[in-house]
Amino acid sequence: MENFDDLLEEINEEFKLEGIPHVKRPLLAMLKLSKKTGISIQFGSQKSDDIFEWFNKRSKASALCVGSIFEAAYYYDAEFWSVKIPIIYGSVQINAYDSLDDMPQVNVDLISKNMNESYSYTIFWADCMDLSFGISNLHTSNNESFGIQLLNAGFEELRSATSDLLTQRVNKRAIMSARMALEMFMKSYLALKGNMDEKDVKKLGHDLYKALRKVAQVSSNSFLQSAYDSLELYPSIHDRYAEQKASMQEIARCYNFALSMGAFVTRSVTDRNILSQVIGKEVKHHSCFS
Repeated sequence: MENFDDLLEEINEEFKLEGIPHVKRPLLAMLKLSKKTGISIQFGSQKSDDIFEWFNKRSKASALCVGSIFEAAYYYDAEFWSVKIPIIYGSVQINAYDSLDDMPQVNVDLISKNMNESYSYTIFWADCMDLSFGISNLHTSNNESFGIQLLNAGFEELRSATSDLLTQRVNKRAIMSARMALEMFMKSYLALKGNMDEKDVKKLGHDLYKALRKVAQVSSNSFLQSAYDSLELYPSIHDRYAEQKASMQEIARCYNFALSMGAFVTRSVTDRNILSQVIGKEVKHHSCFS
């Protein structure tokens, strides 16, 4: 776009005079630019990324990183802790441990200094990032296909499980929400990448093993036995009216597997892959695949 920087300079000067907070400027600038140029600028496009980056260079480090786009529940030391993924505008450096906003610093330090704990948490955080921002990208694309509807439904179930886990007294029914999330995430992958329609997906019923084997077939990846072992921990769909008696460790394992499957789906249909940066190599999944 010709005079791109000049137009942004003009708009930014208007914002200065109006006292518009920095955090609101990128989105408002997109609207103003669209009106001035007659060109539609879609959120999530390269053009919008350029605008956010332009404002990022003119704002303090934390100004364009506010609120949270997603909240997850991380199990550590017999408790579920909130992991908040921030809303990010432009290119902002973030620290995975900053997302543990309600955990005492002494515990954060213990996790960061323990190789196994640090690796497990960082993988969990990367899954949260890829899932939440992947979902956000898909929302802006206005894709309303059957597969995307299933993905969104799975995300809703996961958020419901999160709420149940982060209450003062953990609601064990979270494991049923995690089960539904996993089922919907797997079916969404099969619809999006396996060309399965609603009729095909219904044939799978609520059989998690059958769905997982089909996902492995379509993705040309082999799941580790630990993935199938995890399925044994989920309650049967027929137990949805029964009291849930799983241990906290079992609930955490089921929740984490559902989350990782959701991240796997979003990585397969978007360019989001923080996980590959975290582990230092290109991956499609982790721990569940051989």
